[in-house]
Amino acid sequence: MDDNIINEVRPNSRFSNYDPQTSEQRAALEIVRAMAGSIIENAENLAAGRASFTDGALWVLSGGPGVGKTHLIEAFINEIREKTPALSSLESLRD
Repeated sequence: MDDNIINEVRPNSRFSNYDPQTSEQRAALEIVRAMAGSIIENAENLAAGRASFTDGALWVLSGGPGVGKTHLIEAFINEIREKTPALSSLESLRD
């Protein structure tokens, strides 16, 4: 079994088609979009092993069923895959 689950997300999950209904969902959208932007901006260094997530950051999305957690994570992955081909594989992020 291929452990690279980044290839198993729905390709139509995008930030642009996420429809936040509450202020919490709007805030989550902006936070996750900013996290993707940070990775994209640092993609070259991440792919080359010159940067890592050493600050011990843990990202958690929580909420009830149907609030968009899966959509946001898939949009996050799709954004990174589209804009940073070097990071499209988990292999490039492993030690």
